Amino acid sequence: MRKDVPVFSFLLGFSSSVAQVLVMRALVAALYGNELIFVLVLVGWLAGIAAGSLLFGLLRREDVPWRALTGRLSVLAGLLLPLTVLAARSVRGILGIAPGMLMDLVPASGLAFALVFPLSFVYGGLFPVLVGWNRSTGESQGAARVYALEAAGFVAGGILVTFVLLPFLPALSIAFVLLAVNLLAAAWLSPRPALCALAGGTLMAFIFGSGLAQRLAADSQAAQWPGFRVLESRDTVYGSLQLIEKDGELSLFENGLHVATTGDALSS
Repeated sequence: MRKDVPVFSFLLGFSSSVAQVLVMRALVAALYGNELIFVLVLVGWLAGIAAGSLLFGLLRREDVPWRALTGRLSVLAGLLLPLTVLAARSVRGILGIAPGMLMDLVPASGLAFALVFPLSFVYGGLFPVLVGWNRSTGESQGAARVYALEAAGFVAGGILVTFVLLPFLPALSIAFVLLAVNLLAAAWLSPRPALCALAGGTLMAFIFGSGLAQRLAADSQAAQWPGFRVLESRDTVYGSLQLIEKDGELSLFENGLHVATTGDALSS
C-alpha cells in the first residue's frame, strides 16, 4: 500500500498535465484562440481544481475508503477527458456558430468555464484524497510527498504530450490512451484487479479496434466546420491544423484562425 500512493501521486500530475494540454488546445481552436482565451480556460481550470480540493479536503473521518475513492476518481477523470474534448469540438455546431465567426466574451467565458470545470474538479479532488490515503499509512509528511510527486508527474506529462504524443497521435486518441492508463491503474486498486483490467482492456480494444476512436475524431472535426468538408486535420506541437474545402476552394486554418485560401490574393 505504501508504494501505491507515490504511483498515483505521479499519475495525478502526469494525467492532469496531459489533460490540460488537450483541453486547452481543443477550446482554443473552438473559441478561435488568442491570449484571452488561454486566460479564460486557465481560470476555469484553476476554479475547478480549487473547488475539488476544497470539497474533498473536508473528508476527515477515519473510515474514509481512500484507496477505493482514488480508483473511482481516476476512472471518472479518464472518462471525462475524451468527453470534454468532444464537447469542445462540437459546441460551435451545437450553438449554430458559423466558421470564422468570433464569439462574444461573455458566452466564450461561460463555455470555457463550463467545459473545463468538471474535469478539473475531479483532478482537484484527487489531491486531498491521496494526501488522506498517504497519512492513513502513517506518513507524517503526506501533503509534501504527494505534492512533490504530482509536480514531477506534471512536468513529465507536459514534455511527453508536447514532444512525443502530439506529433504522432490525434488528440482524441491520446485522450483514450490516458483513459486506458487510468482504467488499468484503477483496476490495480480493485478487489479483483485481473477482472477489472480485462474489462478495461476489452473496452479499449473495442474503441480502437472497431474504428470508433477514428470515427469520433472525424465526426467531431466535421462538427466544427458545418457546410465545409474537412480534408485533413493534424495536431502539431505548435497548434491544430485543418485543411477544409468548399465549392472547390481550399482553406487552411490554425487553431480555428484563417491562414490561407486558394485563389485569395491577400493570403498568397
